[in-house]
Amino acid sequence: MTKLKASALFYAMLIATLIGIISGSLILFAYLNNLLFLNFDINQKLLLNAASGIEILKGRSMDIGEEPTKVQLFDQEEDEVELSIKPWGAFEIATSIATANRAKEIKVAQMGWVIKDNIALYLTDNNRPLALCGNTIIKGDCYLPKAGTKRAYIEGKSFVGQHLINGNTKKSNTKLPEISPEFLSQIQYYLTKSNNQKVSEEFPDSALNSFSQPTQYLISVDDIIIDQYYKGNVVIISEQDIVIRQDAVLEDVLIYANNIIVERHFKGNVQLIAKDRIKIESDVALQYPSVLALMAERITTKNTIEIDQNTNISGIVFLNKSESLNKELRLRLEKNAMIEGIVYVKGEVELKGKIHGTLYCDNFHLKTPSSIYQNHILDGVIDYSLLSDNFVGSVLNTGSNKHKSLVKWLF
Repeated sequence: MTKLKASALFYAMLIATLIGIISGSLILFAYLNNLLFLNFDINQKLLLNAASGIEILKGRSMDIGEEPTKVQLFDQEEDEVELSIKPWGAFEIATSIATANRAKEIKVAQMGWVIKDNIALYLTDNNRPLALCGNTIIKGDCYLPKAGTKRAYIEGKSFVGQHLINGNTKKSNTKLPEISPEFLSQIQYYLTKSNNQKVSEEFPDSALNSFSQPTQYLISVDDIIIDQYYKGNVVIISEQDIVIRQDAVLEDVLIYANNIIVERHFKGNVQLIAKDRIKIESDVALQYPSVLALMAERITTKNTIEIDQNTNISGIVFLNKSESLNKELRLRLEKNAMIEGIVYVKGEVELKGKIHGTLYCDNFHLKTPSSIYQNHILDGVIDYSLLSDNFVGSVLNTGSNKHKSLVKWLF
């Protein structure tokens, strides 16, 4: 009888223990589940707050610079974000940080400008008409010299279209629309910042740096050959020349040099800024949002951007010179080469390829085996209607009808 009572007590204690363990587990599970959902709600709220911060930066409703500025959302203290914005070549980098207790969410976006003015061509008035021949197409509104346009006959080709200009025309001025000082400062910004950076003793084979981290500078006093992997918040500067090999992998980086050469078959997304010359060889694809910028400050044998056959560039092509430089800059776009975006040339354009977007220039240059012609286009295309509705460019001109928009998410 005593043994039976002891056995019953043992089993009762065992069952009570099991019930206690199961009950405790259920309570712990409920607590952890509730904590998980609470953290999920907090993270989702922080993500939304960080995204709202980017929207504020798009609207430019307040003066926000590189130093983080705290902004309250919805007039609620717990919905506070830190906002900052800085130049990134022809574009800007917008950063929004939302925090709550120990949780943090960061949104980083590349920003640009949407310009809706339907301008295909702005050609300064240099007292010469624009002469068109062959299968030349200009589609969109145009600002042209007072002398207007005319048909021409070159290399056995006369103009074959029904209309010289497919769009409205207005009289242009003797100078191109004023360049935005903001744009120029953005392009030059990292050259100035690099003055306080150390020269790289050994140029690294590759670099990967998030836009949530400080900018990484790779600076050399010698020529640089790029044939490895460089991605993100990275600025590469050579005091001489840079060659980009076809097997290089580049994404989002800025590159500065005197002369820049991009070899055949390269494919990537990069901003190239040069002082003397940019040469893009054939069969290259510079994906959106890429930039070619020539900032000429001295006279050289080649103050040009040259784009060879079968090359496609999506983004911005920009040629500018200092006021003291008494020489024409030149953009040369070969046959079957195409630029999708905005092209601004303080100088002349040799147009044998296609521009899907807007071209600003002072003059056209045409060289054939037999002669050289001014303000002539042979078989060139400028078509604003083929520019994507989703294209976001940069603030080149001060007077454009524009608003800020998202180019891409970076983090």
